[in-house]
Order: sequence, then structure tokens, then C-alpha cells
Amino acid sequence: MKRAKPPFRADHVGSLLRPAALDGEFRRSWWHLDFLWGLDGVERHVMDTGIAFAGVTTRNEGVRVTGKLGFSGHPMIEHFKFVQAHTKRTPKITIPAPSAIYGRPVMTPIDKAVYPELDRFFADLGQAYRKAVRAFADAATIPNGSASFTAISSIPRCPTSPPT
Repeated sequence: MKRAKPPFRADHVGSLLRPAALDGEFRRSWWHLDFLWGLDGVERHVMDTGIAFAGVTTRNEGVRVTGKLGFSGHPMIEHFKFVQAHTKRTPKITIPAPSAIYGRPVMTPIDKAVYPELDRFFADLGQAYRKAVRAFADAATIPNGSASFTAISSIPRCPTSPPT
């Protein structure tokens, strides 16, 4: 329900103190699925129906896990580099949280031959994201040689994750 009288409320994503540049995500089909589809072991999945969201039904696309999850490169790294090359501001890229791959809003089809137990699935997902964040950090060219990324070594590992 919209308010007609103050105080008005609004959500803000990002920082008002750190102006940044991004590509507006116009080159993506979905803000989250395009990233997930680029992970190793993930495929585009055509569902029976779309998802009811904000009064409409979305396209009937989702993710299916058909192989071991991993990260060996991603088209969005080039998207990030493009923005970086065309701005003097801090370039940004949006990637979904790891939880976006699992059970939102329906259960994700996961090949049981690849992941008979979900513990390994979540451990591999964490490692794939760890490598993805590292790849974006490595792609960043910051004039003074520093970047504002969380140190990759400080991202906690799942207890069942093998050491890297």
C-alpha cells in the first residue's frame, strides 16, 4: 500500500557515498539466472509454468544441475571488464546470492547421480562462488592497486569442503 502522507519510505541498494557504474544489466535475460547458467554443471531448464511474481507470471525458465558445480570462467567477467573500460567510476557487477540456485520458489532439479546428498552440492556451490568472486576481483584494475573486495581467504568454507 502506498503512503499518501509523510513519512515516506524507500529502499536503496548500493551506496550513496560511493558513486559506481554498471551496465544496467540490459545484456542479461534474467538478473540472476544468467549468472547461474554460466556456472559449470548448471543448465537452463524449461519449467512447466512460470512463477507468479508481483501480479504477473514470469517466463518458465529456471536452473537444472546436471554436473559437478564449479567455476571455470564466465561471460559476465567480460561484461565487468567492458564497464570498467568505459567509466572513470568504480565498476560494479550484480551476482545473485548462492541461495538463488536452490529451491526458489520451486525445488531445483538436481541430478541425483551427481549429488546423491546435498552436503556435497552446497560445498561445491560455495567453492564455485569463491572462485567467481576471485575472478571478478582479479579482473578489477584499480589505479592505486587496491580493491574493496573481501579477502577470498576470509570467506568461510563449508565444514565438508576440501581445502583449496
